[in-house]
Amino acid sequence: LLIQQLFPQEAPPLISSALQKLIFISLSRDDEHNPSRTTVRASSGAILARLLVMNTNFSAQLLSEPALLANIQQSGISLKDNLLLSLVDMWIDKVDNATAIQQKEYAMALSVVLTLQIPQVIDKLDDILSVCTTVIIGGREVKTEDDSRWRYYKLFLAWQ
Repeated sequence: LLIQQLFPQEAPPLISSALQKLIFISLSRDDEHNPSRTTVRASSGAILARLLVMNTNFSAQLLSEPALLANIQQSGISLKDNLLLSLVDMWIDKVDNATAIQQKEYAMALSVVLTLQIPQVIDKLDDILSVCTTVIIGGREVKTEDDSRWRYYKLFLAWQ
């Protein structure tokens, strides 16, 4: 998302509906036996992780929109406590399916989550710290980045 990198404050409101779709994809759990969907889900999660790092306030606003919450609940996606904590669970769960850059984005987002005053984060502290430290020291098995952006785009379109 080049527009997000160039205009971190101005771009998110303009692409809010696309970001909501990425949240939906990231939280859906129907990728268990489908590597293509796992790749799309990991990539969607990485975009949301970067957004959280670059614009935490907008991320909080986006994740608390009542319409988004209602749509996710209607779709049958179960939420633990709130959308952010569900994304945290997804980042922890999918870190092994992510590329090296995506893993770093997950770790940065998880580091930001540690700074927020959310009591339930304490319950996930071991997992969050494990991901962060393992990514920093490079101990995770990394998927190669031979998949082109075009392949990701085709997978994203196939998801819809």
